[in-house]
Formats: sequence, C-alpha cells, structure tokens
Amino acid sequence: PDASRWISPSHQYLLMVSTIEPRKNHATLLSAWEQLRQERFPDLKLVIVGSLGWDHASILRGFRPWLATNGDVQMLEEVPAAELRVLYHHAAATVCPSLSEGFDFSGIEAMRCGNPVVASDIQVHRDVFGAAAEYFSTYSPSDLARAVSAVIDPAHDGHRRALIERGREVS
Repeated sequence: PDASRWISPSHQYLLMVSTIEPRKNHATLLSAWEQLRQERFPDLKLVIVGSLGWDHASILRGFRPWLATNGDVQMLEEVPAAELRVLYHHAAATVCPSLSEGFDFSGIEAMRCGNPVVASDIQVHRDVFGAAAEYFSTYSPSDLARAVSAVIDPAHDGHRRALIERGREVS
C-alpha cells in the first residue's frame, strides 16, 4: 500500500506493532477502534505491523471485513526500520494492548519517535513506561476507546504533549 495515503494531516491512524497472536489482544483493539469510528472519529484508520504468530487465523477473520472493503485497516509485514519510524512519527497514537508481555519494544520505539502511547494496564507496561503512557483496563474495549480518545482528541492536546515529553525521557 502507498504510505502517503496515511501520512497527511487529514488522515489519523492508530498504530500497533506486534506479532499477530492472541496474547497481543488485537480483538480488544479492533473493538475499541470500531467504537471510536462510530462515536467520535469516523475517519480514523488502523495500521497493524507484524508477522503472523501462533493461532492467528481467528484474529485475521476479525479484521477481514475491514481489509476487504475500503482499506481503513492495513496489515503490514517486514516494514524496514526507517519506514517504521515514519509510521510511528505520524500515527495519532501507538497502542500496546497486550494481555502479557516480556518487554514492549514498540512502546519505547514509539516514544523515541515522539508518538504518544496507549497501553494495557499490565505490570510490565507500568514498569517500563511509567507515567509516559495512557493506560486502559486490559480486557475493556470501551476503556481502550476512552484512553485513545484522551490522547488523540484535540481538546486534550496538553495531555498529549505531556505524554510525548515524558515518553522522550523514558525512551
């Protein structure tokens, strides 16, 4: 896909960089994204960067209607580091929704690129990201939608800038 379609002031997108497997919690992200589009951000796009992991078929089935219709969801693999930095830099937010994680590099990479992070409220995220992320209840699509809104809504620009600044320090 042509990345220039996504990188413009008129296109907002959420970014998730992670292997596509159940513990990464793509289903909660998809539900929250659908809610955000329905309620407040009808043009919000979703970009997933990652390779296929174990038990990925059911996850792909959930995304299939969005992939097939209008391209509002993009799933990319093997994105070169320089292009991934561009995706991080221009995303409205990077979402790290994992149910469990060893160390979440994508959140740190996003922070390094000046992008705010929305993360599931699991211990490793609290330990690694500290006060530099907006947290949400791990199994709640509505709380994830709330957290994303708190970061991307122009009315909360001060909060967004504070997260970005704290992210620079953490990363």
